[in-house]
Amino acid sequence: MCKYTAIFKKDKDGVTVWFPDLPGCLTCGITADEAKDSASKALRCFLDTLEENGRTPPEPSKCEHVQNDEWTEEIEAVSELSEEEREEFETVTNGEILVLVPDFGGKDLPETLLRKVEEVTGVTMEGGE
Repeated sequence: MCKYTAIFKKDKDGVTVWFPDLPGCLTCGITADEAKDSASKALRCFLDTLEENGRTPPEPSKCEHVQNDEWTEEIEAVSELSEEEREEFETVTNGEILVLVPDFGGKDLPETLLRKVEEVTGVTMEGGE
């Protein structure tokens, strides 16, 4: 199974993760470990969604450029997700681009994640409940 490079960024609300090769595959966690676990699940969910829509995922590439407050890790998708795990992700779309974001348990989503969704789709998201 292939691995995709993920970029991690910590801010005051948690850790946001995105995959440069897969615009729209975004997730987060309160801690870096939670974010990494969520990234593996988000990656599986995103790849499955591409396949279900007849799309072929791009080949993984290496990400060389990150900001000072970011770091990268190679993430491998979990082998499969339960229906319950798939429901942890919400689909946000502008009609053309699909974005999967995690349900953050009613907490405010990290500001970095909200801005990334807006950057990818043009859709403005609000924080948690």
